[in-house]
Amino acid sequence: MRGVMISIGCAGAMVLGGCGNPCVSLCEDAKECPGADVSANCEQLCETQKEGAQSLDCLSQYEDAIDCQTGYDDVCAPDDACEEDIATFASCIAQACAADPDNEFCG
Repeated sequence: MRGVMISIGCAGAMVLGGCGNPCVSLCEDAKECPGADVSANCEQLCETQKEGAQSLDCLSQYEDAIDCQTGYDDVCAPDDACEEDIATFASCIAQACAADPDNEFCG
């Protein structure tokens, strides 16, 4: 799943951030990291990722991964505290896309 997998990593940190939306807040914070894509539209990116996660029936795993990542002390240097949540989300996406490879969010 293209958009959803962004945060789930350091490019993945961009998945997060914004006002009231933990994904948008994380994304906006990640724009301050060295080498970050500052042109990213965090609101749109997070909405697309959420739609993808819903479409693939992985929304709760997506939310768990995002919620965990909002707890990073430094979004530019994430620790491995969220490794399990991220792996669970990635596994959900992989399984869903294997079952429905034509889903627009897979690929």
